[in-house]
Amino acid sequence: MMNRKHNAKHKNKYRILSIVALCIALLLTAFLIATSLIRHNERVQTSKICELYYGNNNSVTKERDDYSDLKNKNSECDDNVDLNTEQIQDRFILLLQINPETVGWIKVGNLADEPVVYRDNEFYLNHDFYQKKSSSGTVFVDVENTDLENDKYVIVYGHDLRDGSKFGSLKEYLNIEQLKNNIVIEWSSLYSSEAEKYVVFSVFDSSMLEENKNYFDLRRFDEIDLDGTKKIIEEIRERSLYDIPVDVTAEDQIMVLVTCSYKHEDGRLLIFCRKARKAEDVNTLLESMDSIVKNN
Repeated sequence: MMNRKHNAKHKNKYRILSIVALCIALLLTAFLIATSLIRHNERVQTSKICELYYGNNNSVTKERDDYSDLKNKNSECDDNVDLNTEQIQDRFILLLQINPETVGWIKVGNLADEPVVYRDNEFYLNHDFYQKKSSSGTVFVDVENTDLENDKYVIVYGHDLRDGSKFGSLKEYLNIEQLKNNIVIEWSSLYSSEAEKYVVFSVFDSSMLEENKNYFDLRRFDEIDLDGTKKIIEEIRERSLYDIPVDVTAEDQIMVLVTCSYKHEDGRLLIFCRKARKAEDVNTLLESMDSIVKNN
């Protein structure tokens, strides 16, 4: 009799555990499906945005008059950011209709191809290009970069997503062959008729925690002058995982792409590049990339 009661209790216990395990499995499955659908929808949205940007929009000139108040329309842009609507390139007009906080487009070799926005350093961490809540966020520039045409030091942030979207593929720069194949980054502002080319000169992981030995002070806008920039460049080159044959001076415009990294606590992967000079042949630079070596 006792054995029967004991066995019955065990059966009930296992039955309850099985039901709990099944419920957990169903919840996890539902979560994975929901996450997959969200990511799929975001990829579809990104494709549509790319079509708008790269498409042949012959009708956009008729709509320019509707954008005289782009700065204020559904936007909380910094007062220092001004939009000269007459000089905005046609390929941005329809993007601005979706998001008036659009400031450019970045193409990172074959690794990223994304619109870039500006507001503050928080909002687009968890909002998509349509300004809707999204854990994928949107690629955005630092709040200090109010003059993208002339700023000497520009910081561009993007999430490290597993599917490779946003800045999720930047980890490929840790592979020396991928670095060689994606050494040129193209940046287009609202007013640039052609994409401006930037050349990668340093790649490294760092921590954003001051007490960490791998800390790198990223937002050093107050040091951007002739002497300060020289010191920053020296540090950036010294910390690079690679010895890249690209000359950099304090007069160059520097851009850094930032995404999460898990090598260090509160880590970031930093891709530093400098703007191609007027008389510089980028193709000649590309020919020299075979000499890139990995630093010890």
